[in-house]
Amino acid sequence: MKFLNLAALAVAGLAAAPLAAQPPEGRGGRMLPSTRAEVEQMTAQRFAARDANRDGFLTADELGERAPMMLERQDADRDGKISAAESTRGALAMFDRADADRDGTISDAERSAAMAFRGGPRSRSGAGLNMLPSTRAEMQRMTQAIFARQDADRDGFLAAAELGDRAQAALARLDADRDGKISAAENGAGLLTLFDRVDADHDGTISDAERLAASAALAAPPPRPGG
Repeated sequence: MKFLNLAALAVAGLAAAPLAAQPPEGRGGRMLPSTRAEVEQMTAQRFAARDANRDGFLTADELGERAPMMLERQDADRDGKISAAESTRGALAMFDRADADRDGTISDAERSAAMAFRGGPRSRSGAGLNMLPSTRAEMQRMTQAIFARQDADRDGFLAAAELGDRAQAALARLDADRDGKISAAENGAGLLTLFDRVDADHDGTISDAERLAASAALAAPPPRPGG
């Protein structure tokens, strides 16, 4: 199986993780702060820098070319402008999704998960592979913590109601036994498969050499038909 197909599992591996669908603000993305307090401070600073007329709102002219996208995503009351509260709410929601164990701090493993989902296989650059946790134990803890957050009724499965508007796609992709729900094992299988493929010597740890080799394989152009 080629690395490109396996890398796709890094994005498909967790049923309802929305991180890939909501990239961080700014060109190329920015690293998530480590604490909620840092998120609030960072968002307030960015808001103040954009709020040219100091009226406490960001309008289309202050948002520039990204205005339609940002208004669609952050203007919760649909008044055509973004308040400081609306701006902060979106940033905190992103932080909370990455903070899988809800301890108010993003660990190295949680940060790796967030960056892997954002980078993924979309550019064939290997960026998602570079952000994989270094050990299989870290990967397992990460997938388990995210599953626990999604499993609202704590029954050990993710049903359609818990998967939201992505339920149909998630079930089609991950529900291996076709019982209409996703188990913890089914939910984390993609990421663990990817980890095992990158971990070429199967010692449970991804070395620098293994990470570089996997990233190079992912970035390589596909072979020409008949070549």
